[in-house]
Amino acid sequence: MRDRRDIPNSAAVRVWFPWLRSRASRSSCASKRSTNGDPTCDHDGLATDCGCDFAVKVALNVADRRLKDREGTVACTPLGVARWTLKSPRPDDRNVIKASNAQMLRQAVQAVAANSLSGDHQETVVFAAPVGVDADTAAVKLRVLLSKRTKALKDEGKLVIKMQSETVVAPGANKGVKDSDKLILLCMPSGRESATCPN
Repeated sequence: MRDRRDIPNSAAVRVWFPWLRSRASRSSCASKRSTNGDPTCDHDGLATDCGCDFAVKVALNVADRRLKDREGTVACTPLGVARWTLKSPRPDDRNVIKASNAQMLRQAVQAVAANSLSGDHQETVVFAAPVGVDADTAAVKLRVLLSKRTKALKDEGKLVIKMQSETVVAPGANKGVKDSDKLILLCMPSGRESATCPN
């Protein structure tokens, strides 16, 4: 994530894991690696299947509490989020698993507040009213399939999530502030997968 300390009234979008203990931990989640069947991160509980189920949430408007005045008071109150866009994966992706993951993420964001959809892929959620600070979605399970190196040997699978939020327009500004985030989910083989895995 880019450092936004030079931009006042900015808002940040994050993807994070609900088992993390603190909000401050969210920004460190640039990637997450899980071994197939590891109960701490693979939520399907199976080491012999073809992939991992990651539980994630989206935080739409994370206040940057590093911005403080001389007295130590938080100096910036972020503007409300006007829209959220899922850059990758797309809700209409030809890959059924990727499309399903995208749709679940989008539906979780839509459940936060009244909205409408826009974009060529229906990938943008436009909120009827700005979303306030630290608005989190419900947790959703995203499926990451292992890739196939040989018929009997599986390789790691990967899902790249890219998203962007945009704030309302601040007084005196021409446009809202955009903030982007990327999360990479990696599923590692356990060595006990079925030889019939389709991918």
